[in-house]
Amino acid sequence: MIELTPETLALLHLPAEERALACMREIWIDYPAATRAMDLAMELVKLPRRTYNPGMLITGTIGSGKSTMVQRWADQSWEPNSAWKRKIVYVDMSENTNELNVQKRVIEEIGIRCDRPYIRTATEAWRAIKDFNIGALVVDEFGETEETSIARIWKKNLLSARGLAGRRWLVNLILVGTHAFSDTVMQNEHLRSRFANRRQTMKSWLFNADLAGFIAAYESGMPMKQQSAVTTDSFLSTLLQHSLAPPEGSDAAVASLRLIIDLFAEAHRYALLHGQEYVDENTLRDTHSYMSNSMPTVEWGSLKVLVDSE
Repeated sequence: MIELTPETLALLHLPAEERALACMREIWIDYPAATRAMDLAMELVKLPRRTYNPGMLITGTIGSGKSTMVQRWADQSWEPNSAWKRKIVYVDMSENTNELNVQKRVIEEIGIRCDRPYIRTATEAWRAIKDFNIGALVVDEFGETEETSIARIWKKNLLSARGLAGRRWLVNLILVGTHAFSDTVMQNEHLRSRFANRRQTMKSWLFNADLAGFIAAYESGMPMKQQSAVTTDSFLSTLLQHSLAPPEGSDAAVASLRLIIDLFAEAHRYALLHGQEYVDENTLRDTHSYMSNSMPTVEWGSLKVLVDSE
């Protein structure tokens, strides 16, 4: 039996329409790879500041939850009495694709996070880092592109990011990207020497008890008045089947964790809006059909299923 969290129990008195919306709220579920990554990052940011400050590299496939994880670190680090010894500033390079200069984006985000919108120079950013005890910069979505001119700019900016770990900035640099991005970093001697030691790859999950445990934990956040059998092989296989991407060159079909969570939460919302207080395999099929007006793109059959997750 899956017990609802106290926060979720407090929602049960709400009308079905409001509980349906609550199904789509952000819910974080810890799991081994995410816990290990956070432990590494927490140890990193509490190290003494020195002339060269080591970095960390986090990689995984698109939709695996990397960005959600590191944004959560940043938010937690700014909370009162945080377990983080120093604060983290998160920089999403995809938010402004017209500005590929990583240092400018870092200065901008430091100003926003520190509520100092007037910050425009590196000197002002260094002062804020000291005043607010900022220990790490997380730079996410460093782009990869086939356009030669743009790719050249990205690589130049990636190399320039090395300076952020130097004696003036005095922060740890945490880079987040895809597996292809990891290859780019590891093939460059200057970058490899800074990021090779501390790396976390968000590996794929198998269709097993770990996945069932994750889904059960997520279910504890769904404000339903009846129990749902979400950890059965039948339910999990249906959930995965409707979240699969076609295999490329192998027998492994890959399911994005982002798609799995989205379908799972949407199925609960769909059920509540249709007068149902539980979800089952039929709810998943109906929700998928309603959202995409299509059948699964991959037949379940005997495919080996990998879940890209963090």
